[in-house]
Amino acid sequence: MGDYAVAAPLRAQPDAAVQPGALASEPTSSLEVGGWVQVSLLLLPDARVGEPVDVLTPRGFIMDDGSGGESRLRASGRDTRLNMRGTHHADAGRLSAFVEFDLFAMSGEAYRPRLRHAVVGWASIDDRVTVRFGQDWSAFADPGAYARIYNPLPLGAVFVRQPQFRVEYRPQPGLIVTGSIESAAGDVTVPTRMRPGRADALPHLALAGRLERGWGSLQIGTIVGKRSSDDVGIWGLSASGRVDLSAAGRRHLRFQTVLGRGVARYVGELGTGYEHLLRASPRAGDDTTAAERVVAANLSYEHHFSSRVSASAQASYVKGRAAIPDRAGRTESAAFVGNLVVRPARKIELAAEHMIVRRIDGGGVSASRRIVRLASRFHF
Repeated sequence: MGDYAVAAPLRAQPDAAVQPGALASEPTSSLEVGGWVQVSLLLLPDARVGEPVDVLTPRGFIMDDGSGGESRLRASGRDTRLNMRGTHHADAGRLSAFVEFDLFAMSGEAYRPRLRHAVVGWASIDDRVTVRFGQDWSAFADPGAYARIYNPLPLGAVFVRQPQFRVEYRPQPGLIVTGSIESAAGDVTVPTRMRPGRADALPHLALAGRLERGWGSLQIGTIVGKRSSDDVGIWGLSASGRVDLSAAGRRHLRFQTVLGRGVARYVGELGTGYEHLLRASPRAGDDTTAAERVVAANLSYEHHFSSRVSASAQASYVKGRAAIPDRAGRTESAAFVGNLVVRPARKIELAAEHMIVRRIDGGGVSASRRIVRLASRFHF
């Protein structure tokens, strides 16, 4: 489905004009413009007023509001994307820049551009060392493991783009070791009578190892950090990958598992209110801070019946603890999505997708939502 429905991380690729170990006779530059135009027809059979209508996300559900759902039909072009990639080859290596926008910033019903990526990179001539800085996928994420679905938010997965400084090293073909220093803007919920905590005083440190072989890929990642105001540590571990089930590349499994404390914002379904909680102690001046636990997993299967027809299905699960003082407690969500994609021409995709998500909060309060999406996408 082109680009995994997300922009792939910016990585230097071997170029025919500059082979590893060889020097370019003269510097050369290139500029590429790409992206897609997408228009979707969305049917939400049980929507609530005030909930997101272009993307199905459990954290946006209105829980036990006492009102029944209503059917909503909406057309949206927010998934349209535009990107530009510039490359400059020289004797010192390869310089690259990548910028991408979509239309997910809104003011009322008016679409506005939203920055997804803005990253500059340098790669050595032999392509073994890459240095990048700017806004990009977190090194803790693995976009190659995202299911080929059209809902803009991959569920049960690490899904964060943020400012960072990253170094990648390839000791041998197919093996990549990555280290990064990343923004630590966090979600800390505090009772109104307590001082706010500083979640972003120190950066997060991420480390990932990736193995790419003919059968697919496997990535192991970790991220650590702490709140400097009270020395509360955060950590996360993830394992993800893709398994090619056929030599012709027509069947794939993709998966990811995540476990951690204080890293809820890295999991798309959670975010604000699930990372830290400052708890008031009976004795004034003796407040405590807790980093909340999160568990997430997903598994997807993709099948290409031919070069023009494919289908994907994904199941996901997330469990966390709401760090909201007036209703702290566990929250769980499970989702299933399936689609059928037809490509009548090389750059055109027509997709039909159905998704159902169920969320259960502490005390047994639950909510379920569905969305039916008919999407047309033209790549350019």
